[in-house]
Amino acid sequence: MSTDNTVIRAEHNSKFYLRFLLMGIGVLIYACFFIKDGAYSWPQQHERYVAYTTLVDEFRGGEWEEYAKERGWPTEPPEKDRTEVEIQNQFYWAAGLGVVGVLLLLKVFLARGNWIEADGNQITTSWGQTVPYHTVTEIDKKKWANKGLAYISYQDGEQSKTLTIDDFKFKREPTDAILYQMEQAVGVDKIVNGDPEPDPNEVANSDDVSTDDASTDDEAVVDVATTQPEK
Repeated sequence: MSTDNTVIRAEHNSKFYLRFLLMGIGVLIYACFFIKDGAYSWPQQHERYVAYTTLVDEFRGGEWEEYAKERGWPTEPPEKDRTEVEIQNQFYWAAGLGVVGVLLLLKVFLARGNWIEADGNQITTSWGQTVPYHTVTEIDKKKWANKGLAYISYQDGEQSKTLTIDDFKFKREPTDAILYQMEQAVGVDKIVNGDPEPDPNEVANSDDVSTDDASTDDEAVVDVATTQPEK
């Protein structure tokens, strides 16, 4: 892959956002249980508790089983009451979880179609950020090795701005190639807290050589095995 004037585009990494999708769905399902408790289960438990304690207070506790059967309730006496405050709190919890779930799903939805692109002269993004290489002042790679984050500081007129390159949110191979292209264009002396990216061409070639060597070794083993004298 050439990195001089080659246009390199890194699309969003759908695998990275899959966990947010699953988390969002899970949180919304959990919120539904709170709604069920607040709207149905706990009010019924409160009604049963009041009815049972009323019978007991009137020394008619022995009538409970028949009383419950007539109303289609469980015949076991309710263990505890559910107060109006507790019931209302279920809806508050459901609302809070609902907001969290929607935000997680919104994060996934908004990430669809996101990309970053390099053309040898600048980096552009799907959200409208443009970083001409000649404006780059620093490439901070402190979190690149562990978290895949590189912070590109650049001048936009009189303003200092930052572009974050994330090779978890975007497909890794083209993202790494974009960072390499930019480093070579602006000068590796602008890199702090890290090392320059390796040439994607050399990495690809070394992988091919390793595969070929492995195949050759396997063939050699087979040849040796087939030429061993019989005992």
